Amino acid sequence: MGVLSYSPLGAGFLTGKYNREGHIPSGSRFDVIPDHQDIYFSESGFTAIDHLRQLSTETGHSMIQLALSWVFYAAGHYFCVSGSPKSRSHRSGPAGALWI
Repeated sequence: MGVLSYSPLGAGFLTGKYNREGHIPSGSRFDVIPDHQDIYFSESGFTAIDHLRQLSTETGHSMIQLALSWVFYAAGHYFCVSGSPKSRSHRSGPAGALWI
């Protein structure tokens, strides 16, 4: 049985562009749909981001690559639906699943 992961980057939360100070980039998903902030913007969410950012620094892999790698590795996913209005996520994301 295949597994399909929807929004593996947490609506962009796991990309590292959000922080505890609450700056929301104009046009970002959390700017356009602010109701999603309640799901991700929490102490545990930002603690996860801190750990992901540290791991990114240590390994040289982007936070996007690390998040997608976790999805494929930890959950045994075969399909991953990731959409982004920015091409940055699409360029760096697929390689993340390949370095494990």
